[in-house]
Amino acid sequence: MSLRLVGNRPALALVQLDRGDASAPKLLGIQNGEVFGEIALNVPSALPATAGDGASYADNVYSAAIPAEWVVPGVQLAVSADNYLRGDARDMEVGAASKLNIAMLPFYLFGANETNTQTLESAGDVDQVIADEMLAKWPVAELEAERHPAEKVSLPSIVIHPRSGGQAYAINSADQKRDGFAIMSSVLRMAKAIRTANGESPTATLYYAPLLAVNAPSMTYASPGGGLGGGGGATGDYRQAGVFFHELGHAMGLAHANDAYNAGRYPYIGGSLLGSAWGYDGFKNLMQSPQMPEGASNFGRCAAGSRQIDENGVCYRQDPMQSGSGDQADGFRFAMHGDGNVARLQRWFEGVASDGAGGREFSGGRIFVDEEGPNLYTRWDSIDNAMRLHTPTTASGGLYGTDGGLPVTRNVDVHTIMIDFSRAGTVGASQIYAPVSYRGNLLRRFDPTIAADRAAFETDRGEYYWYCKGTGCDYTLRVTYADGSVLHRVLKNAFRPWFTPRDPVRDSAFDPADGDSQRLWAINVPGDQAIARLELLDTPRVWEGMPANPAVLLSR
Repeated sequence: MSLRLVGNRPALALVQLDRGDASAPKLLGIQNGEVFGEIALNVPSALPATAGDGASYADNVYSAAIPAEWVVPGVQLAVSADNYLRGDARDMEVGAASKLNIAMLPFYLFGANETNTQTLESAGDVDQVIADEMLAKWPVAELEAERHPAEKVSLPSIVIHPRSGGQAYAINSADQKRDGFAIMSSVLRMAKAIRTANGESPTATLYYAPLLAVNAPSMTYASPGGGLGGGGGATGDYRQAGVFFHELGHAMGLAHANDAYNAGRYPYIGGSLLGSAWGYDGFKNLMQSPQMPEGASNFGRCAAGSRQIDENGVCYRQDPMQSGSGDQADGFRFAMHGDGNVARLQRWFEGVASDGAGGREFSGGRIFVDEEGPNLYTRWDSIDNAMRLHTPTTASGGLYGTDGGLPVTRNVDVHTIMIDFSRAGTVGASQIYAPVSYRGNLLRRFDPTIAADRAAFETDRGEYYWYCKGTGCDYTLRVTYADGSVLHRVLKNAFRPWFTPRDPVRDSAFDPADGDSQRLWAINVPGDQAIARLELLDTPRVWEGMPANPAVLLSR
């Protein structure tokens, strides 16, 4: 896995000259064989300082700040001087100009509010200085961290799914959790479900859910004591410090760095930066050494032996995915990733293109959304080294959803409906949560009361022939709006054995201690009217027909 420059992002060029008497050396930008610009090279003594007053990167290196418009595929660099001929042109390896969006969605639980915990501003807004530091450390050209349009989720109780051999249970106070990660696991599941329901799971949008819970009845704040992340979502405390940065790394697919090292997916021992390249922070104009700055709060751990030390006794930082928080120099909020993890993050955005029998194919990578540009959806093509138009399609007959997880209607009023349901009938483990209302998106969904819709998702026959093939379609949401109008939506995925949706419900679904017995559904429905009633209907194998009077399993 290689690491390339990020397209359309300023960079720092470091140049060693073969001749010490070069007069007025310059860095040249070349495209299609023609010089289009030049930048004076700074003398070695003007090299940016090292963060934390560390040793200089080098004493014989010239430097120049390369503007973002130079950092595009096809541009070459060369060096010239008044008293020497131009040197050979060198290719720049340039990747995608990725844009990352972070949607901040605080969860206020068990009676928590802005008075007894944190305000929306402190929990849901990200200061520009913090956003700039994340941008400096991650391989993206743009980063926007904003409040989710719903602003917050407020729930008096939540369901904890079966964990560690225990049954699902409902809690209405933080001190009722039975293990340290119980609440976080449920909040992460919900945040990711909202992200998916809003058509953002394939995109470069992450959800972070600051967890604001209280102990009832004292209504005192209960810190989550850590965080969880993965699959595009993360949760943890509201402080936007080490936990925040670490869990967002998990959300983008990074593992704990030492585990990754042991598995051959991170190059440096113990999850450290021993062997990693230096970094550069363009906002602060500071070089970043892989060595531990002496002013770092964790510097004392070097003497204690919990950091890697080379043969010269030099102490090295840990990656923030492996106990690295606190290894950063004074004035920085987050630790620096090793180059191996930066490359892995870049791969998360770009994916890998290949030529298959049906044309260009893609493995991994994100869909980039631009509602103001000429193309709504684009993705990076690593063969052509260019962004290309992305047209949503439904793969595998809808087995994993329609339209690649992207919406069919954007920027409308929606309600996100979340339903927790225990097939084992565990007391308290089934509930319909309060709708989350905001300006969002609608995915392609089906109304089982309409024959044409049932034909479309009929198992093994319809246009979306595998929509119910995974674990069945046995439940339907009925929404009654304030004006009396009614909407039905099939809930994809039930409790059948995998790929046999006509078989009886699997035995594990009746075991209250088995995770197979619990399901969380989240679905967006039109939000132009208030909701009067929500109902979960029992509609087994609904593609075969909608019951005239289905049993109501849950209502709100």
